[in-house]
Amino acid sequence: MTTPYSALKRKLTKEALSSCDRQFPRFHAFLKCNESKPECGRQTLSELLITPVQRIPRIILLLQDHDKNLDNNSQDLS
Repeated sequence: MTTPYSALKRKLTKEALSSCDRQFPRFHAFLKCNESKPECGRQTLSELLITPVQRIPRIILLLQDHDKNLDNNSQDLS
C-alpha cells in the first residue's frame, strides 16, 4: 500500500539522515551509540521512523481478517 508520495517522503527522509550522518560527526556518534541499545531493538533511526507508517496498514489488515472470521450472529458485528 505504498503511494508515490510516501515513497518520495521516505526517500527524502533517508537522504536527509544519511547526509546528516556524513556531515556531522557528533550526530553520527549519537546514532551509533543509541542504535546499539537494546531499548531501540538495535534498529536504525530510519527503521524506527517508518514503523508508525507501517502500523496503520497492519491494523486495517488485522480488522479485515477479524471481520472475515466472525459469525453473522456475533455481537462484535453490532
